[in-house]
Amino acid sequence: MKKIDNLVKMLMALSVFICCYACDSNDENTPNPTTTTVTAESLNGYYIPYQDETSEGKQSYRVVSFFKENGTMMAYLDGQGVRRGYPLIINNNQFIFDINADNSNVLTFSFTKDVSGNITLLNLTKTGGSTLTHYEMFSPSQIPSWGGFIFERVAGEAGFFKYYRFSANKTLFANDVSPNAEPNQGCYELGNGFGFKSNGELIMGIFVPSWKGNSNVKMLLSHQNLSTAAQYKYYN
Repeated sequence: MKKIDNLVKMLMALSVFICCYACDSNDENTPNPTTTTVTAESLNGYYIPYQDETSEGKQSYRVVSFFKENGTMMAYLDGQGVRRGYPLIINNNQFIFDINADNSNVLTFSFTKDVSGNITLLNLTKTGGSTLTHYEMFSPSQIPSWGGFIFERVAGEAGFFKYYRFSANKTLFANDVSPNAEPNQGCYELGNGFGFKSNGELIMGIFVPSWKGNSNVKMLLSHQNLSTAAQYKYYN
């Protein structure tokens, strides 16, 4: 009888061991559920404003945006008087933008996406040309309204007009010392409405929900003939 009891105990212990081993094996073979692959299509509509500075000290805002055109995902770089566009190809959650197609000025983006589909820009580096000083990424749902709105300067030299006012259809703007000036200068919308350029492309504005943690900032502005950049908030 004692032998039978010992045999039962041995079988029970063996069953527990097998169960624990199976659980450990399943844990090891289960993929990490915290991140997923970022595809080119998943970036559709996102935009990344960044600030750079030349060796002479000139500061500018530029923006990289992602859009699907004729079935192909594209990446565009916009600045004052500058536009570059290349197919958006993601490898290992990374995109390399060779701005001049000669390796002289290269942006490298690293992304991540969680299981809920939230995409984050982990890192942006720049080699060649001007020095990258700050960057942020925003989704299309975060673009502030600007057609028919007035903006007031909160940072930037006096060469930038105090106020910018836009027509409701986003084709005209006024830059003036008064917020009441009627829009009478031509401009055009960038992408899905994340920014604008003046018709002569001397001026470019990028609309953001915040900048460097300041949610009052709604527009980043650069002027080709000014050495600094400016920031604007909604007027009143």
